[in-house]
Amino acid sequence: MQLSARHIPLIPALRRQR
Repeated sequence: MQLSARHIPLIPALRRQR
């Protein structure tokens, strides 16, 4: 479940930058 919490903040962060 650690991977989920790690890619969760990365998904919205990358989407906002793009």
